[in-house]
Amino acid sequence: MPSTAKTLHFISSALITAISVGLMGYAMSKQWARTTIQCARGGSGLFNGTAILTLELFSGNLERTSCPSFGGDERFNVFPKLTETGVTPLALYSMVLCLLVLCLLFSACSILICLYNSVSNPYETYMGPVGVYTCSSLSGK
Repeated sequence: MPSTAKTLHFISSALITAISVGLMGYAMSKQWARTTIQCARGGSGLFNGTAILTLELFSGNLERTSCPSFGGDERFNVFPKLTETGVTPLALYSMVLCLLVLCLLFSACSILICLYNSVSNPYETYMGPVGVYTCSSLSGK
């Protein structure tokens, strides 16, 4: 049987990693960024409307209210819009998504190793604390 200290060590590590995975999942959820833009008729300095731009993981929404020459909602896909505007490189956005997926994958490995090590006998410990440290460092925590 594993000792109480070993069980508490690995269970607490799995719990903390699960909390961080929950926070990452929340961060990757519906709304990544939201900003409010003031609208003005071309060439005038009179701002009499607003547009709310909301970016989600793969789509976005532009909600215009009281803008002078246009109004309504516009849904768009993020990847084509990024290539069209050229402001943020598509490679940067793709790299962020890949790193977040890798972070979730290695965090899941860390949780599984911690849970296995918390119930295993001392001579059956899989990778021990080194495995937990490796998966945690690869997941970026």
